[in-house]
Amino acid sequence: FPDAEIIHSTFYNDKQAVQNDENDFYKLHNINLILSEDPGALSFHAPNLNRQIVTGAAGIHAAQNKWVCKIRNDMIFYNQNILNFLFDKDGEDECPCNFVGRPRVIISHFYTIHPMAHSSDLNFHPGDWFYLGHKDALLKLRDVPLIKEEELRNKQGEIAYRIEQYMFIKAIQIHHNPQVDITHQHDMSQRELAYQYMFDNFIVKKPIDLGWFNSKYPQSNL
Repeated sequence: FPDAEIIHSTFYNDKQAVQNDENDFYKLHNINLILSEDPGALSFHAPNLNRQIVTGAAGIHAAQNKWVCKIRNDMIFYNQNILNFLFDKDGEDECPCNFVGRPRVIISHFYTIHPMAHSSDLNFHPGDWFYLGHKDALLKLRDVPLIKEEELRNKQGEIAYRIEQYMFIKAIQIHHNPQVDITHQHDMSQRELAYQYMFDNFIVKKPIDLGWFNSKYPQSNL
């Protein structure tokens, strides 16, 4: 993608990024470095949740193009397949739970959990490794409030959210229905509603169809 705008969103305390910036690495490779204040790690099961929210939102905000692809920095594209999806028509079917607009956002099936699957024990859980869509749609999904420590567990002491669940549910609450929530991470009482939100806002593709590879997690490439 020789003409793509490349953005690296990280923190001021990222020593490697700061060193690369001082050595003109980003300038030489035409990369826009976005530095944010580190919100710090959380003490419970999702230590980097707030960090993901901050860097994701900052990077998307900085993008200058209509179309944005948000990925991990350890993913490698080996072809230009994703360009094919930019011109696919997304149909005119009624989507009562759509809040990202059309076209829906394309995500990877890796870590995307189908709420209606027999073995599923997680609702509202889209994979967060790969997003491809309009900038304003991605901002709706990723520019959400930071979570507080006390929100990580419910009143019974159970884990309240996985990272993916928190971001998606908060986006739903802000942009569509403030009443949507789960009582704990394994609350499956709203399978049908979770499916409707997933189907109405996302198109799920395999990494091999999108043309990317992750050597750190080879199981994600199937």
